[in-house]
Amino acid sequence: MRNMHLPFSGEPLAGLQILGLLETRTLDFDNVILLSANEGVLPRHTDKPSFIPFSLRSGFGLPGPDHEDAIYAYYFYRLIQRAKNVTLIYDCSTGGLRTGERSRFLHQIFYEMSLSVSEINMTASIARIPVKPIAIPKAGRVAEKLFLYKSDNGKFLSPSAINEFLNCGLKFCLHHLLDLPQPVEVTEDIDARMLGNILHRAMRILYARFISTMVTKTQLEPLLKDGQHIDSALDKAFAEEFYGEDEKDGDRKIEGYNLIIRQVIQTYIRQLVRADLESGPFGIVSLEEKHLISMPISVNGKRWDLNIGGVIDRIDSRQGDIVIIDYKTGTVKNNFSTIESLFHAEKQLRNEAVFQVLLYAHIYSRLKPGQTVIPGLYFIRGSHSDDFSYLIKHGAKREVVASYASVKQEFEDWLTQSLTEMFDERIPFTQTSNPRLCTFCAYKAICRR
Repeated sequence: MRNMHLPFSGEPLAGLQILGLLETRTLDFDNVILLSANEGVLPRHTDKPSFIPFSLRSGFGLPGPDHEDAIYAYYFYRLIQRAKNVTLIYDCSTGGLRTGERSRFLHQIFYEMSLSVSEINMTASIARIPVKPIAIPKAGRVAEKLFLYKSDNGKFLSPSAINEFLNCGLKFCLHHLLDLPQPVEVTEDIDARMLGNILHRAMRILYARFISTMVTKTQLEPLLKDGQHIDSALDKAFAEEFYGEDEKDGDRKIEGYNLIIRQVIQTYIRQLVRADLESGPFGIVSLEEKHLISMPISVNGKRWDLNIGGVIDRIDSRQGDIVIIDYKTGTVKNNFSTIESLFHAEKQLRNEAVFQVLLYAHIYSRLKPGQTVIPGLYFIRGSHSDDFSYLIKHGAKREVVASYASVKQEFEDWLTQSLTEMFDERIPFTQTSNPRLCTFCAYKAICRR
C-alpha cells in the first residue's frame, strides 16, 4: 500500500487543483503549495536496475541518476518561476533511519537566490493523556453473573478464577463476569500451556489402570523398562489435546519442533514415574475428577452459599493419609512465607500454585471430614533432583506442611474474607496496584498499562 500511487481528478478551470509534479508542465499558477518537499521525495530517489555500470553509462553519455535529478530540478523551478506565492512544506521529524531532511532545492532557494523567504516551524503539542483508574460497580449484569455462583445455581468458582480475583479484581470481572474473550494465539508449535495439558492427559491415561489399587514398584518398574506404555499414553494425549482428535480418527505424525517437545514430555513422565516408584507404595483414589463444595459467607448481614470446586489432578492414599497432588510444569515454587501472602499481591507476586493446592485440600477436607489431608505439588522440573519432594514448605525456616489441618483455620479465615470482598456490592472491581501482574495480562490494552 505504501508504494501505491492514487490519481486525482478535478475541474481544471476553477477552484483548487491537485496535481502531480509531472502534471504541472506548461502550466502557471499564482499560488503554489508543494507538499512533501523532503530530500528523497524531491528529487525522488531512483534506482533503476541495469546491467550497465554507472561508469560506463557516464562514459557513453547514457542517462543516469544525475540526469533524473536534473529533470526534477527543471520541473520544480519551472513550476515556481511565475508564481506569486509559493508554500513549500516538508517534514522535519526524525524516526529510525529517516532524518526528515528538507530537499536540496529548498537549500538552493535559501542560500543561492535573492528571494523573500520566511520559514515557519509548525509543531504539534502532544501530551500523554493521563490513565484513569477503572472501577466496575457490582450492579446490573455484573451482579447477575455473581449471583450465578450461589449454590442453588450451576456455576462454581474454580481456584484459577479465585486466583485471578486475588491478583486483579478487574481481570476477574472482565473474564468471568463480562465474558470478554481472551485472544487465543494459534500456532503450529506447542506452547507452555499446551505442554502442560499434554502432560496432564498423558499421566491420566498412564495411571488410569491403577485407580482403586495399591501401586507398588513391581507395577511401576515395567513402565520405565520397556517404555511402550508411556509412548502409547503420550501419543494418545497428543492426538486428543494437540490435534483435537481421538486416536481412532487418524494417525498424524508428530514432526519438526514438536518432536523435541514430545521427547521433553516423555522425559518428564519418566521422572514422575521414577519419583513415584521411590516414594511408594501408594493407592490412587482418583485422577482428574471434579470436586465441589458449598461454602457459606456473610455479605452485609446476608448469607451466601457459594459453589467452589475444581478438577484435582490426582488424589493418593499413603499410609492412611490423603495426598492432594497437583502437577506443575513451571518454575519450582513449593514454599510460601505466610498464609496472608497467598491472598495479597500488592507488593510481590503470590504463589498461585500453593494457593491452588491448599484450596483443593480445603475442598477435600470439607467433603471427607476426619481424614488427614496433605497438600502436595509435583514440580516436574525438579523431579529429577535427589531431594525431590511433593511437600510444600512454610515460613522462613521452610517447615513442611505435613497436614492441611495445621494451616486450615488461618487459610479458611483469609479465604472467607476474600470471598466476602468479592461479593460485597459496596466494593467495586478495580485494577491491581502491582504492575508486574500486567505484563502478560490479556486485557492490559484496556488498562493502558
